[in-house]
Amino acid sequence: MKTIFRRLLVVSVVLYLCGTVLGGIGLGWIALHPPSHGITAREITTVQALAAADSAKLIDSSISARDGVVLKAWFFQPQSGTRDLVILLHGVSDNRLGMNGYGRWLLSKNYAVLLPDARAHGLSGGLASYGLNESDDIHLWVDWLEKNYHPRCVYALGESMGAAQLLQALAKERRFCAVVANRRLQLSER
Repeated sequence: MKTIFRRLLVVSVVLYLCGTVLGGIGLGWIALHPPSHGITAREITTVQALAAADSAKLIDSSISARDGVVLKAWFFQPQSGTRDLVILLHGVSDNRLGMNGYGRWLLSKNYAVLLPDARAHGLSGGLASYGLNESDDIHLWVDWLEKNYHPRCVYALGESMGAAQLLQALAKERRFCAVVANRRLQLSER
């Protein structure tokens, strides 16, 4: 009877350890590779049509992060050529399309808008690090805006994961005129 109990105990401990290790590996992989769909050709065509309807210039943009990861974004410039810019940062498992509604609203208020894909989201490469690298990525996007568009004011709005990354970026990035960081935003259309 003691032998059966010992064997059952050993099997249970081994199964528990294997489950814990494999579960940890699986959860770690999911955290570094969050489920995020890319952007389809049809979605790109739709965004291009919306930009044209809003009389905005759509520029497909990319930068290389310090670790060589290629980051992708759309830059929308209103016809008036404003020098006030807003960076919109999306949440986890989303991509820049998730912030496009806010971008269109801001365009209607005469702001230029940058919609970047975070690491491992949308069309950007790399692994998600939840702010460790992304805070530097935000700094690089502001550098890119300064170099190419010479803004009077750069604002930022982040939701969920984008809000957390934005708050982490503030330790290094001092050029924002104002920021909004919210765990979840809702914009009602009127």
